[in-house]
Amino acid sequence: MSWTKVIFYNVGIAFALLGAVLMAPPLIENSTKLVSSLFFEKTDGRANLSIYDKFDWSDRYYAEKRGLSTSYHDYISWRRNDYAGETINIVDGIRRSSTPDAVQGEPAQEGREHWFFGGSTTWGTGVNDDNTYPSMFARRNRVPVKNFGESGYIARQSLSLLQNQYITRESSDRNVRRLIVFYDGVNEVMHRCRNEVEGLGSGREARVRSVLRTGNWSFYRTFSQLSKYLGKTSRRIANF
Repeated sequence: MSWTKVIFYNVGIAFALLGAVLMAPPLIENSTKLVSSLFFEKTDGRANLSIYDKFDWSDRYYAEKRGLSTSYHDYISWRRNDYAGETINIVDGIRRSSTPDAVQGEPAQEGREHWFFGGSTTWGTGVNDDNTYPSMFARRNRVPVKNFGESGYIARQSLSLLQNQYITRESSDRNVRRLIVFYDGVNEVMHRCRNEVEGLGSGREARVRSVLRTGNWSFYRTFSQLSKYLGKTSRRIANF
């Protein structure tokens, strides 16, 4: 065999091995998820808490919550994608709220629109659409509401979301009087008091900067997934 063929075969084998190593993290992770979904039923222990004894929708709620996804948006960072379920329904990032019979089908009236902003408490983590506190407010006061809450949001994100609503709405709709409620606090501590947060940035600022700094073509982007997967695996082993 000539030296040319030897070099060619060895280079081909090297690239094949490198490709297999780089493809290993997504293949292993997705295969694990597939096997788990086919043969092991995922349950959330929270669905069996005594607080749900009088409700029959807790299992369904936590199953649907696992299926939710988010997308990045400028100014407000992330927002859940649309979803249609039995306990969770989201349209244009807004979770469905109860609509009292007395106001169903009626247009927005002056002084009667109520918008709610905040984190997971406002969004309604742990409850179905009808049991979020904006829904309870709607039924108790017989007024229409809109739930703009989102899990993990801090006040500045909610403020940006409010501004987006007024910027993108029709001029006639901007003149409608509204009661706007912000309910924030715990996420300011949970997501702002962290080592990776500097200045006014969010917890994801460093990650976004890292991706943009490396450019589209770099060895860092090529090997970063493998590096992160190995780090994640080592932490799992250490905590086992």
